[in-house]
Amino acid sequence: MTHEKLEQFLTFNSVDEGTLWRVRENVWIEKLRGYDKKSDRKWHPGLSTLARKPESGDDVVPLLHGTSVKKGPVVVEGISAGEGYSPDHKAFFGHLVAPVRIPVRVLSEKFLEAGPFGSEIDDLWYKDYSVVPNVEKARISEDEHEQLTGFLRKHNLQDE
Repeated sequence: MTHEKLEQFLTFNSVDEGTLWRVRENVWIEKLRGYDKKSDRKWHPGLSTLARKPESGDDVVPLLHGTSVKKGPVVVEGISAGEGYSPDHKAFFGHLVAPVRIPVRVLSEKFLEAGPFGSEIDDLWYKDYSVVPNVEKARISEDEHEQLTGFLRKHNLQDE
């Protein structure tokens, strides 16, 4: 990924701390030891803990795994409101302490092919892409961010 393409991607898409992503299940399976290898889910949400702006496509964005199982200190509402869930449906992050590190070039796959994401992401995105922005809710709220900051501080992850 050229620096120009990276800058173009970052003009339209933030990857910094508090942004929300949809991560195809096989990515979690590959990167998380002990993860359910037989999972047939299509995706789980990811929450960025990146504290600085990426400088190249090889830089990584640390993402915390999200689940609807009620465990984890960071509680985020409204991630999947358009997927048949209620607007106040909760996702929980931090149950797996170590974030998964995803290269920026993977986060930008769809953008580089099709231009800015906007609010249009195909319902079957996971057939072609590993990670896409969460268009239902792109970023956590201030209250949710306070929870994230506390979690990162507690586990000494704030400089990821």
